[in-house]
Amino acid sequence: MNSEKKSAGPRIVALGRGSTRLPLAKRYFDSIEVLDGFDSVPLSDILLRRIRLIAVPSRRETRGRSARAKRSLAKAMGLSLSSEIARRNLADCFFGDHGPKVLFAPSETAARFYRTHLSPLGFQVLELKDETSPIRLGAFFRRAAKLLASCGPDRSEGLTVFTDMHEAPLLRLYRKLHPARRIVLRFHDRIEGGLGGRAPSAQRVILSARALRSKGVVDELESYSRSDAAALGGLYRPNGVNPDVMSGYDRPSRDCLWFFMGSPGQGVERTKVLGALRAALLSACPGLDRWLVEKTAGESSQWLPYADYLRLCAGAEVMVDLVRIGQDEGYSFRMAEALFLNRKIITNRSTAAGEPFDRPGRLFLIGRDSPETLWSFLQTEPQPLEPEALRPIDARLWWTPEDPAEAVRQ
Repeated sequence: MNSEKKSAGPRIVALGRGSTRLPLAKRYFDSIEVLDGFDSVPLSDILLRRIRLIAVPSRRETRGRSARAKRSLAKAMGLSLSSEIARRNLADCFFGDHGPKVLFAPSETAARFYRTHLSPLGFQVLELKDETSPIRLGAFFRRAAKLLASCGPDRSEGLTVFTDMHEAPLLRLYRKLHPARRIVLRFHDRIEGGLGGRAPSAQRVILSARALRSKGVVDELESYSRSDAAALGGLYRPNGVNPDVMSGYDRPSRDCLWFFMGSPGQGVERTKVLGALRAALLSACPGLDRWLVEKTAGESSQWLPYADYLRLCAGAEVMVDLVRIGQDEGYSFRMAEALFLNRKIITNRSTAAGEPFDRPGRLFLIGRDSPETLWSFLQTEPQPLEPEALRPIDARLWWTPEDPAEAVRQ
């Protein structure tokens, strides 16, 4: 699909270097200008249609009377390329030849996780834009029907993994286009409250997914959450990483004592639970506060590139992993990153109790372990883990004959 890129015509503009649509737009358009915001866009360029925006920023991201007026005008004049990007992205993912193994992620942020760990294993990882517009989907389905009538389906075998996909019509269409592929539907976020505001209710998503499997549209269902996996009647597969990739980031020196970076969470600020630990630690050793790193980013556009994030993780003695939605969610990627970097873990996930990595000097569980024991925890050498304990989070084994998740089901 890259041959379809356009460079002539109006200037193509991204407002903000952290625009979440910028990586996807770069796949389909050349010469994208990155501007700070609407203040950098002359009103004449909007009125004379000299520009196209890869996406119209939200009201929350648009500050000032002039910027808000320009936003309204650009939206009314249809200067957004969002529909065009969606069209190209759907065609790219559904019609393109991506080789024997492909994974579709719902966002560029998720794609970076999977791309980092699965690309060395032969996976093509692409962002599949969250698309629910009936008009856009209707036009795409008509195009697909013409393609099927003229060329027939793709009969090649292979593996396709859809992550956090809740659009049943798109999954049914992909099966028609690629009837011989093994299709896995994986949820790496909670179905209840974790799939975004446009997702149906959790019950509808679960019932739809089970129906898709029973009708052979998808071959397998899986989730990183034990409770969601049970509701789906599917496999439980915790989030994992590629240990070969993680070893490339490991280093002997440290930059901080503990490290947490993530979204603020829902409701109460996630890092609030660290208050008692911080107080106990500073009581035992005053002056350590500058070595305790806690960063939250309200918008995904503020997140670091994943490679930069991993470098920061490698510089920590202890990695902090905190609940985002609720205790019944699965483990974040931080757990697997920490374990393959051989770092200590502080978490408030009650489900971590009794896990193979729940060892002295390895895991400090907030709510179970007393803050007064933190200092001794930090001084305790962690017990080594058996290789078998790390297999479920070893992404090199996923969807292979050695798959540990399959072994549990059998």
